[in-house]
Amino acid sequence: MAGVIMYRSLNRFEKMEVMQLIDELGDKAMSAKLRGLVTDIIVNPRWRLWSLTNKELQDIIAFHSTLGEFSNYLGANPGAYGVGMSAWGVIQKVRAGATAVAMRANIVGLVVSLVLMGIGVASAEHLKNVTEELDRRKQFR
Repeated sequence: MAGVIMYRSLNRFEKMEVMQLIDELGDKAMSAKLRGLVTDIIVNPRWRLWSLTNKELQDIIAFHSTLGEFSNYLGANPGAYGVGMSAWGVIQKVRAGATAVAMRANIVGLVVSLVLMGIGVASAEHLKNVTEELDRRKQFR
């Protein structure tokens, strides 16, 4: 387990040794699970927060905090305003009997606003998870 956790920090010979130890486990299911974890952190270390260094976690926190501050300057999540305005525009045009083509700008605005809102929510959730991981590590010092 320690080899899997430290895998990204090991030199290539130590990595080969860890993989050999995994292959020599008697339990095939456990070997497969550990190989999967190693593969995850090779493909994208951010899939497994426990594989990131404290510095990497701090960098992620800084990025998502900046993104959150940007949203605060605009007043909450900028996507939320767009959702409201675009939805209201669609409702008014539907009442007026407009066709879908006439509502295209409002529909595009609604979709873009929903995407922006989703990015804001996902960023806040990721910031929470990364902060919890860093705080968890501080408990064991």
